[in-house]
Amino acid sequence: MATKGRINQDAAVDLLGNPLTMPINEEITRRALDELFRLTHRYSSTKAYDELLKFMRRFRFYAPYNAMLIHVQMPGAKFVAPPHRWLQEYGQ
Repeated sequence: MATKGRINQDAAVDLLGNPLTMPINEEITRRALDELFRLTHRYSSTKAYDELLKFMRRFRFYAPYNAMLIHVQMPGAKFVAPPHRWLQEYGQ
């Protein structure tokens, strides 16, 4: 169990030893979710929804929700990977 001012030794860390979890700021989280819900309205037409589904098929190893998040953030993405994979395989 973590105490104030100390990092929990059992907490997940990245390859550089940085904690993978960040403190939650409720206002930032609320704004981010509001923005996400606002962006989902772009898929209200059949054509836009079809484009989303085609995009999601390219990333079949990701959960549909995560593929949608990728599409919202970068619709033209050709390759995606979690941060640890970028670091391990590409040094970036």
